Amino acid sequence: MNQPLISVIMSTYNDELYIEESLQSILNQTLADFELIIYDDCSSDHTVEKIRAFQDSRIQLICNEENCGLTKNLNKGLRIAKGKYIARMDGDDISEQTRFEEQGSDLISQIAADLRISGIPSLSVDLSASSAQTEALIYGTAMLLSLVEGDSSKNRIFTTPNVQRH
Repeated sequence: MNQPLISVIMSTYNDELYIEESLQSILNQTLADFELIIYDDCSSDHTVEKIRAFQDSRIQLICNEENCGLTKNLNKGLRIAKGKYIARMDGDDISEQTRFEEQGSDLISQIAADLRISGIPSLSVDLSASSAQTEALIYGTAMLLSLVEGDSSKNRIFTTPNVQRH
């Protein structure tokens, strides 16, 4: 699998009543360039079986040998995440189909607002455009913001040349 745009990290524990709808809401996202890392925390119900029933290469299920708790599972997920950006999800959450697209748009809007305050020209992107164009804008705005804020080490970004300015 190529590096995904987003790593979705989920920790589950006895979520059998909700897990199918939760996973379906992620797998049906309009922005589909993601990996889904699931840490099951020793569920004693049918959560794991229901997750395994999903035949989707984006899902990576890790079953703990002992209960670790939410925080440790999320930290373990962060360590193996390959995505440029991180999204959080619980086993009983349901996401709107456009969640990632809208959050990406909100991120871009916030970065653009920060850049305007800093006197840097705003940028725009059509999130229905190709993944490369969307990623290019996120990269361009994040790089400019990191220059303004002086710390690019926290950005999980990459280079693509298609940045539109206006």
